[in-house]
Amino acid sequence: MEKEKFDLLNIEYPKNLLCAVRGSLEADEPTELTEDVLAGIQYALSTLKDRERFVIVERYREKRTLRSIGEDIGVKTERVRQIVNKAERNLRHPRNIAFMTKGVIGYIKRVNAIEYERGYKRGYDEGYEQGMKDAPNGVVKAGMSVTLSSLPIEVLDLSIRAFNAMKRA
Repeated sequence: MEKEKFDLLNIEYPKNLLCAVRGSLEADEPTELTEDVLAGIQYALSTLKDRERFVIVERYREKRTLRSIGEDIGVKTERVRQIVNKAERNLRHPRNIAFMTKGVIGYIKRVNAIEYERGYKRGYDEGYEQGMKDAPNGVVKAGMSVTLSSLPIEVLDLSIRAFNAMKRA
């Protein structure tokens, strides 16, 4: 496994970080690293704890060994490896992957498309049914009623554990 990581360090940053997080370069990864994609990568890194972010930046941008990073922060090589693995797991969260591959604007467009496809249709249907029930009684409400259950779980900004549990359910 360390050999694979060493090969990743020969790839230019941030492609090596994307490759480490995804496991390989895939079709939905950006072909060119625009400012938007780079901003998305920076945002995804900002979701990490300070120590995790430091280790990831030193490992992939500065291309340092686990041992040299461990000497800087005062831990053993194995602990640095564990920190890198935890940070990579956090970067694999669907929200972070979307930021890293599509950029900030691409993520917003993706969320808007998901909201429209799932939430808007369901909210519209529920609002229409509610309107049909209330109209004969003389109750008129402007707008559309959207319930929390009609929103996609991607926009709720849940923790990784809660997101995975909701996705399985």
